[in-house]
Amino acid sequence: MSSTHNALLIFGSGPGIGRNVAMLFAERGFRKVILMSRNQERLAQDADAVRSACAGVDVQMITVDAADTNSVQQALEHASEALKDVPLEFVLFNTARTGPSKFFDFSAEELEADLRVRDVE
Repeated sequence: MSSTHNALLIFGSGPGIGRNVAMLFAERGFRKVILMSRNQERLAQDADAVRSACAGVDVQMITVDAADTNSVQQALEHASEALKDVPLEFVLFNTARTGPSKFFDFSAEELEADLRVRDVE
């Protein structure tokens, strides 16, 4: 039997790492999972997958654009409200630099451009 944990926040939910980490943590007893992503349709799919993995887990969805500081600020405020009285126990920052480069060999402008790239389906 797994122990009960508090809340998990995933900044950068998606069909790979984000969704699978959320499902695993829910299965392991996290009672609240907050998923954040810029793709609202995929975010809903991720939330459904987490709920299917563990009945009773409270899954919250927050749309955010990591390249927009106002969007990030609003998303963090929504996350704080979504937590209510459940302590935040774990945060996974799962946004990614998608362009090829050597480690630390890219400018802030290139990183910002990577974050602004929209999902291509």
